[in-house]
Amino acid sequence: SRANADFIRAGKVAGGKPPAGFVAGPPDAEGNPTFIPKLNDEQAKATGFANRIQSANTKIDRFENSLLDPANKVAAGVPLVGNYAVSGGFQQADQAVRDFINAQLRRESGAVIADSEFDNAYRQYIPQPGDRPEVLRQEREARALAFRNMRTSSGPGASQIEAAPSDDVPDWAK
Repeated sequence: SRANADFIRAGKVAGGKPPAGFVAGPPDAEGNPTFIPKLNDEQAKATGFANRIQSANTKIDRFENSLLDPANKVAAGVPLVGNYAVSGGFQQADQAVRDFINAQLRRESGAVIADSEFDNAYRQYIPQPGDRPEVLRQEREARALAFRNMRTSSGPGASQIEAAPSDDVPDWAK
């Protein structure tokens, strides 16, 4: 960042103290010290939640067809054997769904997430077998909005939100 470059050029690195409003970050590729914006508690939490939402949403998009397969949905509900009967893509999507919803709801509730809240969020954000194309688009838009809102809430922490690998970046995150 410009603050890092200015700080290093000014020769203040020797003192090891970051500029006002910054804290020490990991060294860059050349071993130079870096500095990241200092966050308050809410910004730090939002930054972590935004990272989780972005990562989870990339996986949900990648494995959407597994979530839309009625056979996976039925098999997942079979006690004891359900996880053995679903596809690997469904397992990955299901884990990402839980991570997405937990990150979104934890920020909203800050406490234990009730089953009814989780179920409602599942229907609000996650593709279901039988969803029409326009509903799938709305669900994608709702997930993208959740990410953008969380990123905005992170304030200066937005610069610390990890980019998804370039080949995995869906349109909503660009």
